[in-house]
Amino acid sequence: MMTTTAIDRIWILSRHRVKYHRNIETSFSSFKRLARATFFFFALGSGAPEAEAAFERLAQPPSCIGRGHTGCAGSGADFTQVNPAALAACVRPHIALFHSPSPFEIPALSHSGISAALPFRFGTIQCTLTRSGMDLFREHTAMLTYAVALDPAISIGASYVYNTLSIEGYGSAQTSGVDLGISASPASGLTLGASVLNVNRPVIGAASDELPRVFILGMSYQLSSYACVSADMVKDVRFPESIHAGVEAAPLEFISIRAGTSTEPARIYGGLGIRAFAFEINYAIVTHQELGLTHTIGISFNP
Repeated sequence: MMTTTAIDRIWILSRHRVKYHRNIETSFSSFKRLARATFFFFALGSGAPEAEAAFERLAQPPSCIGRGHTGCAGSGADFTQVNPAALAACVRPHIALFHSPSPFEIPALSHSGISAALPFRFGTIQCTLTRSGMDLFREHTAMLTYAVALDPAISIGASYVYNTLSIEGYGSAQTSGVDLGISASPASGLTLGASVLNVNRPVIGAASDELPRVFILGMSYQLSSYACVSADMVKDVRFPESIHAGVEAAPLEFISIRAGTSTEPARIYGGLGIRAFAFEINYAIVTHQELGLTHTIGISFNP
């Protein structure tokens, strides 16, 4: 059973993510019903006319999270949830698993994912499966991404995203979204990226709740063969823009150290990657001023 502290954290989290009516907190007779309703609003929002759906893609590889969750100008299979064009830089098969056991120190909100990318002569294809939540409510996402390099300096990509939401006692709903992205390298060491998530404005549930539509602009600059800096400006149409900045350094050939920060909400990020043969183990940690820590661990294989 969740403690009062855990329920309080869930309520704070829901307030960060949805617009809600002030009388919600007093409309239930027990913490159990409060938690159930909070998850309901948090996940789907069909109980409040002004609420928004979830599907904010919290389940992402720690190599992306650790550097301030910057990836719009990233290169490789770990950044496709931020910009599908990043997949064009994946020139070898790539398999990754990642898991966050207790986001915001709430085990009930755990999320995890698995992805596999395979390059071909005509481009690179990746399949990503993620899930978030618990038996009370569960989000599943299946993403199919294709990216191709038009020339050495420009890449484009697109993702088809199938979302499923299941809520105990309320049934399930499904919807499909489309992501588009582009990346370019106008100068040596500099990469620029732009993407739109859910560009087709998908809706879900009987209330036709719109999924988050997000516009992202990003840049990455390779300071040397051992370090790079990156920054993203993220604009969810429901909220103020958020600025993300990060750095990644490799003091040794087999170790990567990552750090970053963001606004709206203010967060501090950190991460570590260790490579051995064809394997890489990654870890990321994120702070939140009100909700506590989130840990994510992952392992990838590049044969």
